[in-house]
Amino acid sequence: MRKETASTWEELNALLWEKSFDSVSRKWRPYTAFRGLAKRHGNLKTSLQRLGGDLRWKERRVIDSFRMYARDDFRHGLTDWNVLLLGQHHRLPTRLLDWTSSPLAAMYFASEKNPKEDGEVWCVARLQTNNALSPTFANLLRKQGTNLFSLETLSSNFPEMEAFDSVEAAAADKSLLFFEPPSLSPRIVNQYAFFSVMTDPYSETHSWIEAHKRWCWKVIVPAALKKEIRERLLVMNISERTIYPGLDGVSQWLQAYYQE
Repeated sequence: MRKETASTWEELNALLWEKSFDSVSRKWRPYTAFRGLAKRHGNLKTSLQRLGGDLRWKERRVIDSFRMYARDDFRHGLTDWNVLLLGQHHRLPTRLLDWTSSPLAAMYFASEKNPKEDGEVWCVARLQTNNALSPTFANLLRKQGTNLFSLETLSSNFPEMEAFDSVEAAAADKSLLFFEPPSLSPRIVNQYAFFSVMTDPYSETHSWIEAHKRWCWKVIVPAALKKEIRERLLVMNISERTIYPGLDGVSQWLQAYYQE
């Protein structure tokens, strides 16, 4: 996968925006998936994968237990997908990864913490990833009529993760799907957020990216650039106050603003 290091704000902007212009409509479109990380991990392991061990068994236990204890909080149904989505919002270990369509939000997450360490932004031309979908998923997306899966499509066709995984159980290459959640919280809206999921809890997204690197690139954000990024984003109203709406976000914003 191509890796670039941005030494200035202008270079960072150019690298993040490079695949967002639609030559057909002649408009700038949110067609790139960004994942900003405040330090360089070198991988995109999910919170479920970081648990280790028998991931299928653990995923089923985590989903069933969370559904039992959080039953009163489900407004959109009790499918596995609804459990995963609500759980992801509350730091439940899941196979989902958070992404954003906003390069500015990605910059924020890449510079949010670890001021003495380099950050990184993983970039995926997500429209192109649909070309690698298996026939079953490609047909579902075609019927849906969009380029991003909806939660309703996944929930109605695969209420349980076992059914979702069975589509490609015998396939060596698993699919990477991007899907758009309902607006469960202001954070999802403000962060321009959506999610990715693999058709196997063991499959690692960074391995998929390496196998399809023509559609992906990574931008390294030097530690020395983080302070300027934060200051510029603050002027553009991208800060803790907007990324994390609510009093917690306001408190974090004030702390960051007055930090020496």
